[in-house]
Amino acid sequence: MIKQTLIIGLTGSFGSGCGEVSDYLKKKGFEKFSLTKWIREKAKEKGIEHPSRRDMQNIGDDLREEHGNAFLAKEVIKEIGDVSNRKIVVKSIRNHYEVEEFRNTFHNDFILLNIDADTESRYARCEKKKKYTSRIDFDYEDARDSGEDQPEYGQQVRKCVDMADVVINNLGSIEELQEKMTL
Repeated sequence: MIKQTLIIGLTGSFGSGCGEVSDYLKKKGFEKFSLTKWIREKAKEKGIEHPSRRDMQNIGDDLREEHGNAFLAKEVIKEIGDVSNRKIVVKSIRNHYEVEEFRNTFHNDFILLNIDADTESRYARCEKKKKYTSRIDFDYEDARDSGEDQPEYGQQVRKCVDMADVVINNLGSIEELQEKMTL
């Protein structure tokens, strides 16, 4: 029997298209997992029903600080369980220790994709989805997300991007992004 195990991890700055890629891969038969599941559960415990990006960043940082930098990755790995002959996509990888945990666990079965887009395209997408009404808020959260002046347990997307096996530039439409995923 031919081994068909593949775990694709997704990283990239918010608004770059990671969510679109994970949705597309799910339609193509991948099982979808997200590191934000535990962040959202913690937000509900705190009474935050609709957490903002800043809430999510704060809670994610708190969880990594309290339980270790790879905590969210370890929780997803437990949830995934046996990966034999499965295709899996994991989104929301935001800290380089999470990348290392996936690589140490899944070895050659794990591929990290960086979904990339320039700042102006990302801001336009976020603005269109009414996620930001202020460029100042976008820029602040983007800098924090990338890892500027953040502790090791914080958001470290820039370091994750540097660890990517494949970079997919998403400067066009959803259809153009999906076409790149079929190559």
